[in-house]
Amino acid sequence: MISEQPAINLRPMSVGEMLDRAFTVYFKNILVLTAALIVVLVPMLVLNYLGQRDLLGFDLSMITDAMKNPNKPPPPPDINQLMGAYVTSLPYIGLSMLLAIFALPFANSAIIAGISRSYLGQRVRFIDCYRDALARWPHILLLAVLWIVAFIAAYLTFVFIMLIFVLAGGAIGSHAPPAVAITVAILLIPLGIWCIILALQVYLAWALSFAAVTIEHADPVHAFGSGFSRVFGGGSYWRSAGVAAAIAGIVLVFELITAAAIGALFFWLKMPVESVPLAFSGFGGVVTAIITPVSFAIVAMYYYDVRIRREGFDLDHLTRLLSISEPSQPTSTA
Repeated sequence: MISEQPAINLRPMSVGEMLDRAFTVYFKNILVLTAALIVVLVPMLVLNYLGQRDLLGFDLSMITDAMKNPNKPPPPPDINQLMGAYVTSLPYIGLSMLLAIFALPFANSAIIAGISRSYLGQRVRFIDCYRDALARWPHILLLAVLWIVAFIAAYLTFVFIMLIFVLAGGAIGSHAPPAVAITVAILLIPLGIWCIILALQVYLAWALSFAAVTIEHADPVHAFGSGFSRVFGGGSYWRSAGVAAAIAGIVLVFELITAAAIGALFFWLKMPVESVPLAFSGFGGVVTAIITPVSFAIVAMYYYDVRIRREGFDLDHLTRLLSISEPSQPTSTA
């Protein structure tokens, strides 16, 4: 029997310390965390490849024809062939979406459980990670449905607001002087940057909600709300923005490195153009297999940092450890 070991340095952390601990936990448990993801990721990649193979092949054939005959206009696309490619891809894309909706949340929760176990000094095994996740399966599925509904509502709201802005801009722009148009364009730059940071913070809230439902055993509605409160409330806005920006930077670096490596391998081996869809799927799989556990490790460090700062988690955890390790005292009888 393996006893629970106390976590080390349960205290508030700076963003740099969060990143350091996140990478330490990731590399210490890289095999288990990656395995927890690829059991769902590999079937999704296969389905995506089968679904995109004909479509990407159709696009590549048009590009190849245009490159071989640069002086001639490209031939019009074969509508029947294009529609056939779309029809063929639908079953594979549908199955991939079902896996993303109903299976991927469990893989994410298993990764979170594994990272939490490592951070708290507990053993990290593949079976333990998925046992923690599957024990909460109704709540995880309900939380995933809540996020899908929220995403659809947010998307429709965003489209409606953008439509209003476009219509208003078109009506005003035709009569406004150039100085006003330039001023509006300048103001749109910081607004765009803020929207990107906001999207990253929403991703952080999404990940934190799954941490709450898996680790805290919170109900889906409470977990959904706690994700936003731990990102935007209690003076956490700027810290969450810094963590979100760090995740975005790490993702970008990994994508650039992986794309460069796969591109160099592609040209070095002189792979045929027909293999591009397979290379494309492989690139996405490698990036996802690396980025997802790393991102969740950072999210988990932020999760515990917020709980320590605002909820006194370190004291609660150490109290539980003392209650477990303290031998029971015999009750004296009069």
